[in-house]
Amino acid sequence: MNQTGNTSISVVAVLVLAGIFFAFNSLRVGSGIKDGDEITSYFYAKGYDINGLYRKEDGFTNLELRNEHNTPQGVVDAILESRGGDGLLYHLSLHYWLQAWGDNDRSGRLFSLILMAFSMVLVFLLTRFLFGDAVMAGMAAFIFLLHPLIGDYSVETRPYAMGVAATLMSTYFYVRLLQSQGGVQQWGLAISYGIFSTLAVFVTYISGYILVVHALFALLTVRSLKKWMYLAVSGLIVIVSLGAWMKYGAWEALSNLAGKSDWWVDFVQKTTKYAYPATIGGVAKATIRYVGQIFGNNLYGVIDGDKMYFAFSIIFILCCLFLALTGLYGKQKKITGRRYKVLLPTLLIVIPIGIAMYTAFKAGHTVALSRRYATFIIPYAAIPMAFAIANLWKGDNSLLSIGSKVLIVFWVMIFLGGVQASFPTNLHSNFYTNHITNHYKEVGEYFKNNYREGDTLLYGNAEDAMRMNTYLKVDKPVYQRIDVSLGEDLVYVSREDTIVQFFDYGKYPDREQFRYFWPY
Repeated sequence: MNQTGNTSISVVAVLVLAGIFFAFNSLRVGSGIKDGDEITSYFYAKGYDINGLYRKEDGFTNLELRNEHNTPQGVVDAILESRGGDGLLYHLSLHYWLQAWGDNDRSGRLFSLILMAFSMVLVFLLTRFLFGDAVMAGMAAFIFLLHPLIGDYSVETRPYAMGVAATLMSTYFYVRLLQSQGGVQQWGLAISYGIFSTLAVFVTYISGYILVVHALFALLTVRSLKKWMYLAVSGLIVIVSLGAWMKYGAWEALSNLAGKSDWWVDFVQKTTKYAYPATIGGVAKATIRYVGQIFGNNLYGVIDGDKMYFAFSIIFILCCLFLALTGLYGKQKKITGRRYKVLLPTLLIVIPIGIAMYTAFKAGHTVALSRRYATFIIPYAAIPMAFAIANLWKGDNSLLSIGSKVLIVFWVMIFLGGVQASFPTNLHSNFYTNHITNHYKEVGEYFKNNYREGDTLLYGNAEDAMRMNTYLKVDKPVYQRIDVSLGEDLVYVSREDTIVQFFDYGKYPDREQFRYFWPY
């Protein structure tokens, strides 16, 4: 393939950028309070069946939660019981990571940050291999690392960073396989592609969209029977591996995920800040917001009023579409097989959006179109935008070229505005949690000195119990029980029936704000 630009300099530059990305975001992993999703990942990694908390009518102790199932088999059992099998690889990896590097918030978040920094390097490698242009690849990697959603989800103890890395690895080996010229190398590429595709789905079932895109792309472009044989070997690895896992019990994940629809529909009916009911209008609004976020519009909450925001988003999306078309398709004659190569990133953007829309209608809510899932598409959306900036800015002085330059400036301004909106100082950022006093950690410290045998810690719900026990590092058993009649309160009852109400909304108003804070 024709390599343009100084490849070695680009590689060094990308590695330096990855280091800067890691260093900057490592300052933002903080010790702020865990959000609800981070708590669940922590508990799965500890091997505890979250639903089992409600079944422990006689109560439980912190040592039971910490030690009873804290084994690899415990993690497997917890994933099967609570998630039906979804998320196995991430939570097993997190289990070992926490054991090796520390059982604390910072450690779990650094795990995601390392994976996202690695993903930035993968964006560079994939783009360079596809188009043979190191400068364009470096620009795509730069857009990826600056993207506000990538910054947000690189410091969350959740499977999204690992999912992005695994899907990029799968796509990279897929492209290498399709473009290889034969020989023993193709068998290695076929096996590697099959392994990383399997791992991607084991990280989270959401990653399965890449198999759909890859299969469709192969149907549209592959005409070699021998190439199909290699793809069949890769597919066989995926089918056998996932089939064995499904037989082990993971098939229930699909029905379990669908079974959450009633809970989500009820939640959506109470608040529309996070998602909408799956009407045509609701899905349309969620899709507009979703696509805008994929291309860098992170200004939700900054622009006042839904109507203003969605009107602005439509203009922004049309701008991105124009830039993508002119940038990605504009130099068709300058790269051999460009049409073939452009099709793959196009499908990797369009098909997942379509799948998310279909899922929304089927589930009855638009949670599938929320920002966290947009992270899987961002690596591929960065490719056309990189081409648009690099190619159109070098254009002539025609009206079309001048208009394109104006749109590029507009896109860059919105994109950088979204980056600013994700800074910790902005209350609409995911890092908002770092602004909240971590009362759970305070209570955990309190019990180191004040808890005595026979005392009871009462919760109104399992979420408080989970959150509290991530900080309850007392080395003696602390007896706890869930009492749903307490509502949202966390209450400590001593042996002398002295009652201490730790969480009272009048005293800790920011806790209530956190519980119902859904910026996207």
